[in-house]
Amino acid sequence: LELSEGGVPCRWRWRGIEGRRILSDGPEVISEAWWRGIDDQRGRFYFRVQEASGCWLWMFWSRRTGPELVQSDSWYLHGWWA
Repeated sequence: LELSEGGVPCRWRWRGIEGRRILSDGPEVISEAWWRGIDDQRGRFYFRVQEASGCWLWMFWSRRTGPELVQSDSWYLHGWWA
C-alpha cells in the first residue's frame, strides 16, 4: 500500500492484483453511538476510491490507530462496485 501526501491510498495490492487511484472522496467518519455524542475512539474513516479500471472501492482505516499513526497495514477494503 502506498499513501498519498493526504493519507489516502494511491497504490495497493489486493489478492495479487495491483490497483491505482484516479479519484477519491472522503473521509466519511462512522463511529459507534455517534448519535449519543460519545467519542469512543473506535470510528472508521471511509473513503470512496475510484480505481484506474473504473471500479469504485470503499476503503477505511480504523481510528484506533489515531490519525497521526496511520500505517499501511491499518487500511481495509470494505467493498467495491462498478
